[in-house]
Amino acid sequence: LIKGAENAAEIRAGDQNAEFVVYLCTNRRLDDELVKLAIAKASSLGVEVRFLEQSRLRDFLDTRPSGQWLRQEHLGIEADLLSRMLLEELSKRSLDAYAAEVILSSVQRIVETKAEQDAYLSLRDSALSLHLLVGASGVGKSVLAQSLLRRQVEGGGVGLWIPAYVAETAITLGEAIAAVLQVYHPRLAASAGNEALALSTPTSPLLVVIDDINRAQNPSQLFTKIIGWSRLACTPADTGQATSASSVVRIVCPLWNSYWLSKQIHYDRASWLRPHLVGSMQRSESIACLKMSVEGFSHTFTSSEFDELAERMGDDAILLGLFGVVLKRDQSQTPIAISADVIGHFVRNSLHDLATQRGTISDDYQSALIALAVEMIRHKRLVPDRKSTRL
Repeated sequence: LIKGAENAAEIRAGDQNAEFVVYLCTNRRLDDELVKLAIAKASSLGVEVRFLEQSRLRDFLDTRPSGQWLRQEHLGIEADLLSRMLLEELSKRSLDAYAAEVILSSVQRIVETKAEQDAYLSLRDSALSLHLLVGASGVGKSVLAQSLLRRQVEGGGVGLWIPAYVAETAITLGEAIAAVLQVYHPRLAASAGNEALALSTPTSPLLVVIDDINRAQNPSQLFTKIIGWSRLACTPADTGQATSASSVVRIVCPLWNSYWLSKQIHYDRASWLRPHLVGSMQRSESIACLKMSVEGFSHTFTSSEFDELAERMGDDAILLGLFGVVLKRDQSQTPIAISADVIGHFVRNSLHDLATQRGTISDDYQSALIALAVEMIRHKRLVPDRKSTRL
């Protein structure tokens, strides 16, 4: 108390109107006589004293979300209530899981494209609750969504990846969010999803990436559900203007062209929805991606060689990203030869590595992979589950 009062006196010398409160904390029960003496001493020193004793500390640590977070961080007792700090921590874990699902190589740096910058800027608009990344398969929609989530989380915001199978079984957006949060923190209650939404604001929103609905059992039906969630999320703001609306959540959803075209006539002018058309990279973006992917490679490429390689791979985001991985892995092949069949080289190298690890023959794995591909086409199941692939 005396040390705090001395510090207060130094500050008061420069600000005569300053007021000071000294908090005294203890994990013991306070003696009444001691409290009276402290109050009298504080009064004579010109400061106010407040006591945080055992019961008040216990109640804060046990019953308040922020208190439970501090209890978890410093005492190792897991939280049962969702706080903003815990949500930020779970956001980082969700981001890592999504990156592992999307990124095919260990490369963490991603070339920023015009499509990403446009989508990122539109996320600031609180009137937009649904952002569709519309494009053909393989143009990098999921990589773009993952990059948006990374920028949100690493910038101090909160965001989660909701896999399509979770969204399929959830009735409400809050239920889907809760299911994801409970994966990373099982002690959270079923209400955690709604609590996460309550912790968010239009200016500090929760970013939700729902991916990959194109592989869902019924993508069109799931897309309709997401539209319903987004429309409900964008509620009128309390501004006195009937047309004003804002959302505490931003939903990002990569989507094939065909699913958007079937709904476009109904929602193209929806004030809460923004479609972002994602196509092949611009040539300058493709060359930047290639330069990044071949860093550390012994061969020095000329500008014309980069341009030719980008042309051969059709400015395809996946091929451009895998090119450097294959080139560094198999330097017996020329860059031109690899660019002609990037995925083929990647698969063969992967099968060779697997066979080496298991002490088997890579041809056996290749035969099994071809048989699996034939059955996938025959049964029209491009994403078979583990149960259906068992012999």
